[in-house]
Amino acid sequence: MVSNSNLGQRLRSPGFTISSFTISSFTLIGLVALSRHALWRDEVNPWLIARDSESWWEFWQNIRYEGHPVLWYLCLSGLNALTHSLVSMQIFHLALGVVSISLLWRYSPFRTLEKILFTFGYFPFFEYLIISRNYSFGLLFAFVFCSLFPRRHHSYIPLAITLVFMANSHAYALFIALFLTLMLALELLLDRSHRQRYFGSLGMKLISKTNENRL
Repeated sequence: MVSNSNLGQRLRSPGFTISSFTISSFTLIGLVALSRHALWRDEVNPWLIARDSESWWEFWQNIRYEGHPVLWYLCLSGLNALTHSLVSMQIFHLALGVVSISLLWRYSPFRTLEKILFTFGYFPFFEYLIISRNYSFGLLFAFVFCSLFPRRHHSYIPLAITLVFMANSHAYALFIALFLTLMLALELLLDRSHRQRYFGSLGMKLISKTNENRL
């Protein structure tokens, strides 16, 4: 539990103020930019596939020529079940971008100026926020992976789930996910200290679970 005094200190800290202000500005400017953004054909096409596919079989047939995995199209199908407004796709995509930047500010080791420059850079602000494509998923899951990476000594399951979603987000992210999987496998095979630490932690969990079952 966080005491009220500690919480107050965090709220008054410069780091909290700068991060909150930057993320809020990022979101508000993104909303304004979205309101003036004319959708491109490659943004609308996946939405039309999700909207006009009359069955799941037709849906799978339509996306097989897209050249990307299925995650973005499934999300658009879910949105289409709620509304046929293209604005919902833009708001959903905006949320993905905001979550990605929030992870950057929460977990990255970069200095404040570097975070600000990255946040309002061309790719994070335009390609992964304003243009509604599946590429934002790749950035999001990359940041999730980096956030979870220090915890790999305890469990690989969260990283594995993240890599599965990353591999199904778009074609480029698929290759990134494959190389990250290879990196994790090589580390486990070649790094003796990491291997001992991981299996030691796993053994302790199994022993603890066994004792709980006995009780």
